[in-house]
Amino acid sequence: MKGIVELYVRKPNLLISEAMILSFSKENLPKYLKKVGKIHIFLGVFIAVMGQIEYRYNPELWTFILVYVVIGLACIARIIYLNKEYSGDYLLRI
Repeated sequence: MKGIVELYVRKPNLLISEAMILSFSKENLPKYLKKVGKIHIFLGVFIAVMGQIEYRYNPELWTFILVYVVIGLACIARIIYLNKEYSGDYLLRI
């Protein structure tokens, strides 16, 4: 992981923006990306599982949307907390 991050940090690209490179120290960037990556993987798996539940069991729409909103907001809140913890800002500059 460390080698991949160092490769992408040399210049801004689609995966790591210039704001991210400037906001984090070299020691914290791999830790931050690992934690945010876990959140993105969780969100992807959650969406896939919820899609299968919707397809197979056809639950009530309002509960389904409520679960999506609550879990989505929890993931966004965790990413914002990680931004504050590692860079000192809640939202990164773009």
